[in-house]
Amino acid sequence: MILVRPDISVVIPFHNAGKFFPEALRSVKSQTLPPLEIIVVDDGSDEPDRKLLENLKGFSLIRQQNRGPAAARNTGIIAASGQFIAFLDADDLWLPDTLSSLYECIMSDPEIGGVIGKVQLLWERPKENMPEKTEKLLNLPFFALLFGTALLRKKTIEDVGFLNENLRFGEDTDFFLRMREQDFSLSKIPSTVLRYRLHEGNMTKGKNPAELNVMLVLKKS
Repeated sequence: MILVRPDISVVIPFHNAGKFFPEALRSVKSQTLPPLEIIVVDDGSDEPDRKLLENLKGFSLIRQQNRGPAAARNTGIIAASGQFIAFLDADDLWLPDTLSSLYECIMSDPEIGGVIGKVQLLWERPKENMPEKTEKLLNLPFFALLFGTALLRKKTIEDVGFLNENLRFGEDTDFFLRMREQDFSLSKIPSTVLRYRLHEGNMTKGKNPAELNVMLVLKKS
């Protein structure tokens, strides 16, 4: 059993996500293993969302001009004082044992550069006209190279190289592929650690693979 607060900095990039952010924040604050700090990076939000952040408590707030999620995460990493970094998008949710499960694994071996768990899709509204069999399949947890499923050593990020700010999408896949190329160990745990929310405001909604930089990231790798 871990008796001291772990050296984990949670970084949340935020851009006009006020509708979902309070619930995301609660999922961090309700962790069975509380983090050392929560850093929210406001990436140029509009005024209503800026005011919402000002009215909430329990995190450090950094504001910057809109430069994209990769730049917001980089800002949070630089400001983080923890030895370990965990990311959560402002519209997603962690399960209560997310940090505990990831931290236990990464602490089991000093050679582990990072660890990921499984993600489960969270639908904002019922899926109309979807066969029951298809819906059950889509609800099954699965592994994906998403920052929200990961706990990384800060030194690993610094050694691999910070996130590519030229990528508005796919910067997480790009980073994990660079980890592999540089022989950094990425472990997996079978636990579901992230609920990835699907809604009309998703940055990736309606985008084709080219717009999401899929081929660009794979070509680089």
